[in-house]
Amino acid sequence: MKNPTTLEEFKTYASLIMQKRFQFKCNRGITHTLSANSIGYKGSIEDLGKRTLGRCSYGKKVIYMSKTYVRLNIENHSKYVIDTLLHEIAHAFTGHVYSDRSINAHGKEWKHIARQIGASPTSSKNLKALGMKTEQAKYTAVCWDCGREYERDRKSKRSSSCSGHGKGFKIEYLLEYKQNY
Repeated sequence: MKNPTTLEEFKTYASLIMQKRFQFKCNRGITHTLSANSIGYKGSIEDLGKRTLGRCSYGKKVIYMSKTYVRLNIENHSKYVIDTLLHEIAHAFTGHVYSDRSINAHGKEWKHIARQIGASPTSSKNLKALGMKTEQAKYTAVCWDCGREYERDRKSKRSSSCSGHGKGFKIEYLLEYKQNY
């Protein structure tokens, strides 16, 4: 199966991945052979907001992928888009296998399954460092002391300070917001 390079190709690819049966061992030593579809999950590509790449809804049994993220990155960064899909499938499997107790969303159980199905066991990536595209944030919060910038989609109602200067609020490192568009 060649990597997709368009949104339409990705939809077909994602459908096949949702049907693919993965074999993995949980931390309890039990071997499972599951597909996302076999445990009742459906796939959906829709607008999820600017910073959400994918999401697994346990209640609705839906794995969502961000239409914007896929559209902007599928041509040049398909391996990261596919990894996001596998990341969300790992959440579905983890929720299914460990349904008898609460687990950390990106904890050891999820990481164990994610690795075995071929997903990178990380909860987020620095997309810009990887050369990937995202929609521009509406605001940039700037620390005038060190120059660090934070992208924000909304302006904070409370004052906040730069985390580069340690934990807790420090008035001398107050962030100033500038609107990007």
